[in-house]
Amino acid sequence: MANLDAAATLKNVSAHCKEYGFIYPSSEIYDGLSAAYDYGPYGADLKNNIKNYWWQAMTRLHRNIVGIDSSIFMHPTTWKASGHVDAFNDPLIDNKDSKKRYRADVLLEDQIAKIQGKIDKEVTKAAKRFGDDFDEAQFLDTNGRVKGYQKQIGNIENTLKTALESGELSKIKDLIEELGIADPVSGSKNWTDVRQFNLMFSTELGSVAGEAGKIYLRPELVYTRTKSTYSVDGNNNDYNISKLDLPVLLGYKIIGPLHVFAGPAFQYTLSNDLDGLNVEDVENDFTVGLNIGAGVNLGKLGLDVRYERGFSENEAEFIGNNVTDISGRVDSRPSQVIFSLSLKL
Repeated sequence: MANLDAAATLKNVSAHCKEYGFIYPSSEIYDGLSAAYDYGPYGADLKNNIKNYWWQAMTRLHRNIVGIDSSIFMHPTTWKASGHVDAFNDPLIDNKDSKKRYRADVLLEDQIAKIQGKIDKEVTKAAKRFGDDFDEAQFLDTNGRVKGYQKQIGNIENTLKTALESGELSKIKDLIEELGIADPVSGSKNWTDVRQFNLMFSTELGSVAGEAGKIYLRPELVYTRTKSTYSVDGNNNDYNISKLDLPVLLGYKIIGPLHVFAGPAFQYTLSNDLDGLNVEDVENDFTVGLNIGAGVNLGKLGLDVRYERGFSENEAEFIGNNVTDISGRVDSRPSQVIFSLSLKL
């Protein structure tokens, strides 16, 4: 009766969420997509409120916790090294009558627990029978019924371990049927084949699946100090700028070690100095430009050349140091060609 009440409650909640725009089955007009859902107007607000509340509680109320937002796309070796690829695999089995899905190894572990329960009962009965003279270790080693239960547990554990290591999932289904394990909900023993389910979802980047690994995103953080020469009142003066650049480049491997890349370059001016003259604040400390170029990787050595320009002019105003009445403007973000040499450690 409790299961029927729970099912009815879940059905009512689902209908309410759909009717009032909280959540909808994804791609519903095209037959839907299992296990995927879309948030409606109220659902999106609710989700964002919960997310913001959690974020504030975790990062603002704890001095030793900070937040990061990293990319969900990582090199496959990263997931392999972290153990996600190997450990996030579950053998799943479905019951054809109840439509419920279970982890096959958990079903077998529950069966082992039931057998262990029988052993515990035998120990309890023997302890009552023999009283203070009862030797539990000796009883477990000599009692025929208990030894039979222990052998059954050992066979289940060995068969499960061997099947998982070898990938022979059919042996797990055979074992479930041999033990007569039934669906905990319906009591049915009508099982599907065991299938391996990886909790990691793979995807590919690139227009062609076979070339998926050729596209990459290359963020950089570069500190530079440039030196330009300007002619002021007939004299050549050096204009020095210290700046922090953050190019975010989308690259594509063409063939072999050759690649091309392009993307926006964010720049923040730290300081500027023109020999013998005062330089006022640049027009915009923060600017956005464009990087485009090509490079080649030769083992651990990399060489690339790129052209950089700002999307808009950025100038700094200068005046004389009380010697002559000199004033003017210089470009603080000129177009330039950059050669880079890198070494992979």
